Amino acid sequence: MEVTGRPSQADIESLNSSVAATMLESLPSTKIKKIKDIFPTATDEAIDLMTNLLRFNPSKRISVEQALKHPFVA
Repeated sequence: MEVTGRPSQADIESLNSSVAATMLESLPSTKIKKIKDIFPTATDEAIDLMTNLLRFNPSKRISVEQALKHPFVA
């Protein structure tokens, strides 16, 4: 959660799990760390790929095929 940030209400609801929703909603707020701060030497393409791979909601993440075609990998 420190990197991805707290999931949106829509993302939590997409889990279709009241237990998961309760757990996520009970987590304390944390300061978000920017990926660039964690990996200061990473290129913009690497940051973009990591950002797209680390999306909380699986339906919003890039697919394997998309990741393999990403400029960082290609």
